[in-house]
Amino acid sequence: MKYKNILRRTAFLLMVTTMLSVPAYAQITEQDCTRRGTAVVFEGVTDEKGSIVTYTVRGSENDKTLYFIGEAAADADGKFSVSFSLEKSGNYVLKMKDTAGDTLDKPIEYLNEADNGALLTAEVNSGEENRMKAALTELDFQILDKTWSEVKNESMETWVINCVKKNISYTDHVALQKDCAVFAALYTINNSKTANIASECGKYMELLGLAQNTDVVKFSSGATETQKRALVQTLSKNPAATANALASAITGALKTTGNQQGTGSGTSSGRGTGSGGVVGVQAPSQNKTDNVGENGEPSGNGGFYDLGEAEWAREAVETLAAKGIVSGDGNGRFRPNDTVTREEFVKMLMEANGIPSEGATCPFNDVFKNDWFCSYVGAARTAGIVSGISDSIFGVGLKISRQDAAVMISRAAEYVGKNLETKKEYSVFWDEGQIAEYAADAVKKLYESGVVNGMEDGSFRPQGTCTRAEAAKMIYGLL
Repeated sequence: MKYKNILRRTAFLLMVTTMLSVPAYAQITEQDCTRRGTAVVFEGVTDEKGSIVTYTVRGSENDKTLYFIGEAAADADGKFSVSFSLEKSGNYVLKMKDTAGDTLDKPIEYLNEADNGALLTAEVNSGEENRMKAALTELDFQILDKTWSEVKNESMETWVINCVKKNISYTDHVALQKDCAVFAALYTINNSKTANIASECGKYMELLGLAQNTDVVKFSSGATETQKRALVQTLSKNPAATANALASAITGALKTTGNQQGTGSGTSSGRGTGSGGVVGVQAPSQNKTDNVGENGEPSGNGGFYDLGEAEWAREAVETLAAKGIVSGDGNGRFRPNDTVTREEFVKMLMEANGIPSEGATCPFNDVFKNDWFCSYVGAARTAGIVSGISDSIFGVGLKISRQDAAVMISRAAEYVGKNLETKKEYSVFWDEGQIAEYAADAVKKLYESGVVNGMEDGSFRPQGTCTRAEAAKMIYGLL
C-alpha cells in the first residue's frame, strides 16, 4: 500500500509537470473582414510571429464541401492577410489554423459579381448621393483610363453622379458602368482646352457612339481654330450631358467660319493690330482727302476725321492715340461707335497702365498661345484684373459690357496702386438694379472718381456693349 501511494503521487507530479511544460496555443484575433468588390479580404494577427496560417472555406451548416484552400505567412508582427473569391453567392465558413494549432471560424456571407453588382446598382438607383458614392466606390469599375477610385477629381465625380441621377433606374451594373464611362468622357470634352478639344472628341467618339457621325469625324480630324474655339465657348455655356447634345454642338461649331476673334498681324512697332484696330498702332493715312484741310495740312483733329461722331471723347482718343494705346483703321477713321471685344479692351488697359505682359502664359481654354492677345490676357489674369466669363473661359471675341469694363478698370487701378479720389457724390442710376452684384462697387467707385459718368438719360446700361469711344474715355479717365 505504501509503495502504491508513492507511485500515485509520482504519476500525479509527472502529469502536472508535463501539463505545465506544454506551450499554450497561439491566439488568432480578427482585425478586419471586408468585401472588396467580389473578393473577401480577411486581415488578422497571430502571436506566432512568422508562422504560416492555413485557411479553408467550406459551406455553412450541413454543407461541408471544400470550396477554397490556401495559406498566408504572418509577418514579424504576426499580421497576415488572406483574400478569395467564389463562384456562387451564399453563406460560408472561413476556418483558419496556424502552426501552433489554434483555429478560428468566421461566418462569411458572400456575393458573387452578378449579385454584388445588382445590390450596388440598387444602391445607385436609390438616388441618395451618399449611397450612390459608396456604391460606385465599391464597384470601382473602369472610367476611361482609370478606375473610379483613382479619378481623384471631385468635379468629375459630381458631374457623373448628377448625370447618373437623370438616368436611373439601371437594370444592371454593366449598363451603369458604360454610362459612367460616357459621362466621364463628356466631362473631359466639356472641359477641354481649345487646342485639345478636337483630339478629345476623336478619342472618345467610339465610346460615345458617334464614330459614324460625319460632322464629329470631320471636326475631330480637321476643325479650324475658329471652329474649335466656337465649340469650347458653346460647351462652357451649355455643357453636353449626352452624346447627341455634343454632336449638335459640334455641328453648330462647324458652321462657324472666318475669324471671330480678329487675330491681328504685327506692325512696325511690334504691337498686334486687332480686327477693330483699337489695340493696334497704325499710322492714319495722310492721303485721305477728308483727313487734311484746304491748305493740305492735317485738319487738326488728331488724324481721325470721324471724331465728330463722339466729340465728347475727342481729347481721350487723341491723347491715347499719341501714346500708341489706340489707333484708327489705317484710313483716317477711328470708328468711335464700333464695339470693343474683351481681349481688345484688356490690351488697351494693360498698355495704358504700363503693366508688363511679355512672356505671360494664359490658362483659359479659349485662348491660344499664338493669339496676339494671349500674353495680355494671361498677365491680366495673373494680376487679378480679369477672371473670365467662367473659371476656364475668357470669352474671346465677345463684346465687352460696360459693367465688365468698369470692373477691369477698378482692378487695374488697385493693382498699380492708383488712388481713385472721390470727386463727387454717387448718384443712383435709374437702372441700378440691373448692375451685377460683382460690378456694383466698381461702378460706384469709378463714378465717384469721375472715370465714368453714365448716359445722358441717367442710366448706366451695365449690360450694354462698350464702344471704342467709351473705352478710350474710361481708360483716359483712369490715367
